[in-house]
Amino acid sequence: MGENSGDLKIFLESQGGGIKEACYIPENLLYQDVDIKPDSEIILIGPDGGKRREKDDYFIPNLHNGLFRIHAFLYENQKKSTLLNCDVDNMSDAWEKIARYNPPFIGFSPYYDTMVNDLKNIEKAIDSSPNSVIIVGGFEASLNDQWRKLGGLIDIIVRGEGEAPLNEIIQRYKNFSQDKDVDKKEFLDYLKESIKTEDISGVSVLEKGKIAGLRCMKERIDEGEYQKINLNAFQKHLELSPIKKYWELSRAMFGGKKDSYFRFVTSDHCPYKCIFCQSSQQYSAILGKKSSPVRCVAPENIIEIIKSVSAKYPEMDIYVDDDNFLVKNSRAKKTLEMIIESKSAGEIRRDLNFQCRARTDSITPEICGLLKKAGFKIVSVGSESYSMKELLYMKKKTTPEKNLKAVKTLLKNGLDVAEDFLLYTPEVTADTFYENARGICRSVGKFGTDSSVNLFLSPLPSTELWGEGCFEKTADFPYKNLFKDKIMFRNPNNGYEYIGTEIEVPKLGIRLPHPEMVLVRDQLMREASLNAITYLSESVESLRKISGNTKLSRSFVTLSHLSATSKALYNLTKESRWKKLELKIKKSAVKLEKKKRQ
Repeated sequence: MGENSGDLKIFLESQGGGIKEACYIPENLLYQDVDIKPDSEIILIGPDGGKRREKDDYFIPNLHNGLFRIHAFLYENQKKSTLLNCDVDNMSDAWEKIARYNPPFIGFSPYYDTMVNDLKNIEKAIDSSPNSVIIVGGFEASLNDQWRKLGGLIDIIVRGEGEAPLNEIIQRYKNFSQDKDVDKKEFLDYLKESIKTEDISGVSVLEKGKIAGLRCMKERIDEGEYQKINLNAFQKHLELSPIKKYWELSRAMFGGKKDSYFRFVTSDHCPYKCIFCQSSQQYSAILGKKSSPVRCVAPENIIEIIKSVSAKYPEMDIYVDDDNFLVKNSRAKKTLEMIIESKSAGEIRRDLNFQCRARTDSITPEICGLLKKAGFKIVSVGSESYSMKELLYMKKKTTPEKNLKAVKTLLKNGLDVAEDFLLYTPEVTADTFYENARGICRSVGKFGTDSSVNLFLSPLPSTELWGEGCFEKTADFPYKNLFKDKIMFRNPNNGYEYIGTEIEVPKLGIRLPHPEMVLVRDQLMREASLNAITYLSESVESLRKISGNTKLSRSFVTLSHLSATSKALYNLTKESRWKKLELKIKKSAVKLEKKKRQ
C-alpha cells in the first residue's frame, strides 16, 4: 500500500522505513548499457526490485555478492557469463540482445520480496529465447518449496553454492553440443541421465506437471575453495564488478553528499536462530544437518581484498556486509590488527573508512578499540527491541541491558552506532511497544544513534513464521481500505495471520500464496499498527515543524513511526501515557536535529 503526500511517498510494507522522498534520477543511471555478447553462455540476472524513483537514507550501493562471485568464478574457468542488474541496467536492451543471441542458459537469483517481478522476467526470458535453459538458485530457490512446482517455466534448480554446479552444467552442455545448436529438451534429457551416474551436487531438473523432489547438496565447498572463490571475485577480477553503476546512482541520488561504500561479505551465514531470519537455516535445510557452520574469509585474504578494492575504487570506503563481522572474535581481532598494520606500512590508504554489522553481545571494549584504530566509523547492531518479552519471542539471546551496554561501549570508543529495530512483531503488545519506543527515543535523543525500524516481519521460507508453507485465504478481510489488491491468509499450523497476494505464475496457469507481512496477534496493537499509517504524514510534518528538519534521516523516519503509532494508540485507548510518549518523541526529534547541526 502506498500514498503520496507532497514530496513524500508513504507506504506500508513488511520491510523498510515506510517513507521515501521523491527525487530526480537521470535516466541514463537507471538504464545503463548492457554487455551481452553473441557467444555468451549464461546470463545471470539478479532479483528485480524495480527502478528506484524515490530515495531514503537506507540506500547504500550494493551488488549481488553471490551472483558476482559466480560471475567471476565462471570467468576464471573460461565460461562466458554476463551479469545483469535489473535496478540499474537497460533491461529492454538486454531482452533484445538475449533474443538476438539465444544464450544456452539464463540464470536467476530471485528474492522472496521480488518474486512477482522475477517470475515476469523468467517469462520474458522464455519469450525472448525459448531454447535457453532457465535456471534458478540462491536462498529463495533453495528454501522455498513453491519453486518445485514450476516445471515447464523453469528447467533447473540449483540449491546452495552455485559456482561449481553452474560451471559443471555449462561444461556438460559444451560436451553434449560439440559447439552445435541443440534442442533444449534433448540437453535436459541428457542432463537428467548423466546426473544419475555422475551427480552434480544440489542440481535438480524439473518437469512440467510434476512437483520436483529437490536434490540435497552432499556437502559445502571445501575451505580452500571458499578462500579462492572470494579472492578470485574481490581481488583478482574486480574489473567485472558493476559497483561503479551503483556508486554513480548513489552520488546522483544524494547530490554527492553521502559516503559511498563497496560492500562485500567476509563470512557467510549465522549460527544464531532468530525467529525471522533465514541465514542460519540455509545449510541445515539443504544438507540435512542441525547447524549451519559459518564460513569465513581468512584475515590475510581479507587484507588482500581490501588492498584491491581500495586501489580500484579510491573514491569508496568499505562496508563489511556480514551478518555479524564479530561472529568469531579471534578472527575479527586478527583482521583488525592486520588492517592497522597495513595502514601503518602504507599498504592500505590511511583515510580508508569501514562499516560493519554485529550483534550487541559481540561488543567488548577491546574489540571497539581495535575497530576505531582500524578506521571503522559506524557499527550497525541489531538491537531489535528494548523489550525483554519481544527479544525472547525473537530468540535473540540477548537483553535490553546488553543492547544498551553495547551502544554505550561503542560510543565511548568514538564509534558511531546504527541500531536496527523491529516495530511490530506478531507478539507485540501496547506494553512492549511502550518499552521499546522509550528505549528507541533514548537511543536517538540521548545518544544520537542512527536508528532504523522495520515494520512488520516477512514470513520468509524456512523460518518459523513460514511454518510448513500452508496458507489458507480467509473469507473476512477487514483491512481492505488500507491494502488495495491484497488478501489475507491464515496458517493453520502456526496460527499466524498474514496480508499478501496470490501470485499468478505465468504460462502455468497456477496461483501461489504469497504472504508478505505477519499481522500482530494482539487486537489493540493490530489496529494501532495498521491505523498508524493514516497518521504518518501528519507525524512527519509535525516533527519537521518543531525540529526544523528538512531531510528524512533514518532516525527521523523512526521517530515519525513511533509518533504515528502513539497517536493511533491514544485515539484507541485515551491513555495518558501515549501523550507523554508523544512529548518524549518530539523532544528526541529536537535533540536529533541539534546534534546534526553541531
